[in-house]
Amino acid sequence: MTGFGCFRLDRSPDTDELGLTEDRSGPWRPGEGRPTLSTRVQILSVLTVATLGMFAYGTYSTLWAAVDVIRGARIVLWAELLVAIFGVLLVLASAFVRVRMPGGLAVAISAMLALQALEVHTAAHLEAGLVPQVGRAVLAFFLVGCAVAGEENRRPGNRQRG
Repeated sequence: MTGFGCFRLDRSPDTDELGLTEDRSGPWRPGEGRPTLSTRVQILSVLTVATLGMFAYGTYSTLWAAVDVIRGARIVLWAELLVAIFGVLLVLASAFVRVRMPGGLAVAISAMLALQALEVHTAAHLEAGLVPQVGRAVLAFFLVGCAVAGEENRRPGNRQRG
Protein backbone atom coordinates (compact mmCIF):
# COMPACT_ATOMS: atom_id res chain seq x y z
CA MET A 1 0.00 0.00 0.00
CA THR A 2 1.56 3.28 -1.05
CA GLY A 3 1.37 6.16 1.39
CA PHE A 4 1.77 9.91 0.92
CA GLY A 5 4.37 9.82 -1.83
CA CYS A 6 7.72 8.98 -0.28
CA PHE A 7 6.80 6.32 2.24
CA ARG A 8 5.00 3.00 2.20
CA LEU A 9 2.99 1.48 5.05
CA ASP A 10 4.20 -2.07 5.60
CA ARG A 11 3.17 -4.82 7.96
CA SER A 12 6.08 -6.78 9.39
CA PRO A 13 5.60 -10.53 8.76
CA ASP A 14 7.38 -11.45 12.03
CA THR A 15 5.68 -9.19 14.55
CA ASP A 16 2.56 -8.13 12.63
CA GLU A 17 3.36 -4.46 13.42
CA LEU A 18 2.84 -1.56 11.06
CA GLY A 19 5.81 0.54 10.02
CA LEU A 20 6.83 3.16 7.49
CA THR A 21 9.54 2.38 4.97
CA GLU A 22 10.84 4.58 2.18
CA ASP A 23 9.03 3.93 -1.09
CA ARG A 24 11.57 3.68 -3.93
CA SER A 25 9.25 1.80 -6.25
CA GLY A 26 8.19 4.86 -8.23
CA PRO A 27 9.95 6.27 -11.29
CA TRP A 28 11.67 8.91 -9.14
CA ARG A 29 14.88 8.76 -7.17
CA PRO A 30 15.48 10.97 -4.12
CA GLY A 31 16.48 14.46 -5.25
CA GLU A 32 15.17 14.01 -8.80
CA GLY A 33 11.87 15.82 -8.81
CA ARG A 34 10.10 14.25 -5.87
CA PRO A 35 10.44 16.36 -2.72
CA THR A 36 11.92 14.66 0.28
CA LEU A 37 10.01 14.48 3.54
CA SER A 38 12.03 17.36 5.03
CA THR A 39 11.19 19.54 2.00
CA ARG A 40 7.50 18.73 2.43
CA VAL A 41 7.67 19.67 6.10
CA GLN A 42 9.37 22.99 5.26
CA ILE A 43 6.76 23.80 2.61
CA LEU A 44 4.00 22.86 5.02
CA SER A 45 5.52 25.11 7.66
CA VAL A 46 5.71 28.16 5.39
CA LEU A 47 2.14 27.71 4.19
CA THR A 48 0.96 27.08 7.75
CA VAL A 49 2.71 30.23 9.01
CA ALA A 50 1.04 32.29 6.28
CA THR A 51 -2.37 30.76 6.99
CA LEU A 52 -2.20 31.14 10.75
CA GLY A 53 -0.81 34.66 10.45
CA MET A 54 -3.61 35.77 8.14
CA PHE A 55 -6.17 34.08 10.35
CA ALA A 56 -4.78 35.81 13.45
CA TYR A 57 -4.56 39.20 11.71
CA GLY A 58 -8.16 38.94 10.48
CA THR A 59 -9.43 37.75 13.86
CA TYR A 60 -7.58 40.51 15.68
CA SER A 61 -8.98 43.18 13.35
CA THR A 62 -12.53 41.87 13.73
CA LEU A 63 -12.33 41.59 17.52
CA TRP A 64 -10.65 45.01 17.82
CA ALA A 65 -13.52 46.62 15.89
CA ALA A 66 -16.15 44.79 17.98
CA VAL A 67 -14.53 45.75 21.28
CA ASP A 68 -14.11 49.34 20.13
CA VAL A 69 -17.81 49.60 19.21
CA ILE A 70 -18.87 48.06 22.53
CA ARG A 71 -16.63 50.38 24.58
CA GLY A 72 -17.71 53.40 22.59
CA ALA A 73 -16.52 53.93 19.06
CA ARG A 74 -13.48 56.19 18.84
CA ILE A 75 -13.80 56.45 15.06
CA VAL A 76 -16.84 56.64 12.81
CA LEU A 77 -19.10 53.61 12.76
CA TRP A 78 -18.74 52.88 9.04
CA ALA A 79 -14.97 52.54 9.47
CA GLU A 80 -15.42 50.13 12.38
CA LEU A 81 -17.84 48.03 10.33
CA LEU A 82 -15.47 47.94 7.37
CA VAL A 83 -12.59 46.84 9.61
CA ALA A 84 -14.78 43.98 10.87
CA ILE A 85 -15.91 43.03 7.35
CA PHE A 86 -12.40 43.00 5.93
CA GLY A 87 -11.16 41.11 8.99
CA VAL A 88 -13.73 38.38 8.35
CA LEU A 89 -12.79 38.39 4.67
CA LEU A 90 -9.12 37.88 5.62
CA VAL A 91 -10.06 34.97 7.89
CA LEU A 92 -11.94 33.38 5.00
CA ALA A 93 -9.11 34.11 2.57
CA SER A 94 -6.62 32.44 4.90
CA ALA A 95 -8.45 29.15 4.35
CA PHE A 96 -8.35 29.75 0.60
CA VAL A 97 -4.60 30.37 0.79
CA ARG A 98 -4.09 27.16 2.75
CA VAL A 99 -5.80 24.98 0.16
CA ARG A 100 -4.14 26.97 -2.66
CA MET A 101 -7.47 27.93 -4.20
CA PRO A 102 -7.02 30.03 -7.36
CA GLY A 103 -7.50 33.66 -6.42
CA GLY A 104 -7.26 32.97 -2.68
CA LEU A 105 -4.03 34.89 -2.29
CA ALA A 106 -5.46 37.81 -4.29
CA VAL A 107 -8.45 37.97 -1.92
CA ALA A 108 -6.10 37.90 1.08
CA ILE A 109 -3.92 40.67 -0.37
CA SER A 110 -6.96 42.83 -1.10
CA ALA A 111 -8.31 42.33 2.42
CA MET A 112 -4.93 43.26 3.93
CA LEU A 113 -4.69 46.35 1.70
CA ALA A 114 -8.17 47.40 2.79
CA LEU A 115 -7.24 46.91 6.45
CA GLN A 116 -4.09 48.96 5.85
CA ALA A 117 -6.12 51.79 4.30
CA LEU A 118 -8.51 51.73 7.24
CA GLU A 119 -5.51 51.81 9.59
CA VAL A 120 -4.40 55.05 7.92
CA HIS A 121 -7.90 56.43 8.53
CA THR A 122 -7.86 55.26 12.15
CA ALA A 123 -4.39 56.69 12.77
CA ALA A 124 -5.51 60.05 11.43
CA HIS A 125 -8.46 60.12 13.86
CA LEU A 126 -6.55 58.82 16.87
CA GLU A 127 -3.26 60.59 16.07
CA ALA A 128 -1.48 57.25 16.50
CA GLY A 129 1.42 58.09 14.22
CA LEU A 130 3.29 56.02 11.70
CA VAL A 131 4.49 53.07 13.79
CA PRO A 132 1.26 50.97 13.77
CA GLN A 133 0.92 51.43 10.02
CA VAL A 134 4.49 50.33 9.35
CA GLY A 135 4.03 47.34 11.65
CA ARG A 136 0.91 46.18 9.80
CA ALA A 137 2.59 46.70 6.43
CA VAL A 138 5.61 44.62 7.46
CA LEU A 139 3.31 41.89 8.76
CA ALA A 140 1.31 41.89 5.51
CA PHE A 141 4.46 41.68 3.36
CA PHE A 142 5.77 38.83 5.50
CA LEU A 143 2.51 36.87 5.27
CA VAL A 144 2.21 37.34 1.51
CA GLY A 145 5.86 36.32 1.09
CA CYS A 146 5.26 33.14 3.08
CA ALA A 147 2.15 32.33 1.06
CA VAL A 148 3.92 32.93 -2.26
CA ALA A 149 6.89 30.79 -1.18
CA GLY A 150 4.55 28.00 -0.12
CA GLU A 151 2.52 28.14 -3.32
CA GLU A 152 5.60 28.32 -5.55
CA ASN A 153 7.17 25.25 -3.97
CA ARG A 154 3.97 23.20 -4.25
CA ARG A 155 3.31 23.75 -7.96
CA PRO A 156 3.21 20.59 -10.05
CA GLY A 157 6.38 20.12 -12.05
CA ASN A 158 8.52 22.28 -9.76
CA ARG A 159 11.60 20.20 -9.13
CA GLN A 160 13.20 20.29 -5.73
CA ARG A 161 16.93 19.68 -5.58
CA GLY A 162 18.26 18.53 -2.30
